[in-house]
Amino acid sequence: MAEKTGQTNGFEDELVTATVDRRRWPFFLKVAVSAILIGFLITTHDIAGAIANLGSIQAPWFFGGLLLLCLGICLAGLRWAGILAGIEINLRLREVFRMVLIGLFFNQALPSTIGGDAVRAWQIHRTVASVGLALRSVILDRLAGLAGLILLVAIVLPFLFRITASGVAHATILGLITAAAAVLGMVLVFDRLPLTSLFGRFHGFLVHLSGDARRLLLMSRRAFPVLGFSILIHVFSALAVFCLAQGFGIAVDIVECLVLVPPVVLLMLLPISLAGWGVREGAMIAALGFVDVPASEALLLSIAFGLAVLLTNLPGGAVWLFTRASHPIRERATE
Repeated sequence: MAEKTGQTNGFEDELVTATVDRRRWPFFLKVAVSAILIGFLITTHDIAGAIANLGSIQAPWFFGGLLLLCLGICLAGLRWAGILAGIEINLRLREVFRMVLIGLFFNQALPSTIGGDAVRAWQIHRTVASVGLALRSVILDRLAGLAGLILLVAIVLPFLFRITASGVAHATILGLITAAAAVLGMVLVFDRLPLTSLFGRFHGFLVHLSGDARRLLLMSRRAFPVLGFSILIHVFSALAVFCLAQGFGIAVDIVECLVLVPPVVLLMLLPISLAGWGVREGAMIAALGFVDVPASEALLLSIAFGLAVLLTNLPGGAVWLFTRASHPIRERATE
């Protein structure tokens, strides 16, 4: 048993090393994607004008949007705490929130959200858990967020047919949510599929991930709060966009934001750009175009939303600076 455990731990270390270290070519690819998309927006839209209009937002609506995003961060901490407890990683809620804030900061400081996830996994590993288990906790958190997004879109989908008759809008959103559901479904049933030869040494890790995901999202008593928090996080993001729109006097209502913003968030989750910049702007222009919001206003709203997310994530940098020296490492925590 000891030999098997040693082999497993060695594989887990190799897995996370591969996940964290091999970032150079993806980084340059993301830079290229963001540069191309932003360059396209510069040539087709008045980005300078949109940036100049950022200061015109009404302060109460702006701070209302920030408050909603902060509430979403609080819910994200509670969701991850439930996931950690569900896979028997015991941490104080204060520590969970600390790691969430640090991860959010590195989401902005590093090339993509995967960078922040790697930091969270490392924080968990060096405190209480094996590398593989720490990595699974972060992936499970991402899967919970994806599941909540799928459920939210399914709930508001009937309203899509009311707010726009665009067949392109219907097909696009249905296609996105179908693809997302297929990915999630594949993860949930992976351990029951005969795919050992395709994934080799990664197969065992993926089997454990699949079992944990199915238990936490479908079978456990924690499934309801985890999915509930996930839905509310995305609702708050959509409501934050609504607040910002009202602050700029952009004619978009709550229902339209609840229907059209989640697919934009779904596209932002793709690790193909720097912190979603470029992808978010293009997706927001396309989505709000379905309800006749001018491209210039959608661009302004997207930039404001990106900056609002940045502002709410920056405090994690201070948390990291002031707590990293006193943060207990795993060896002390397990003595």
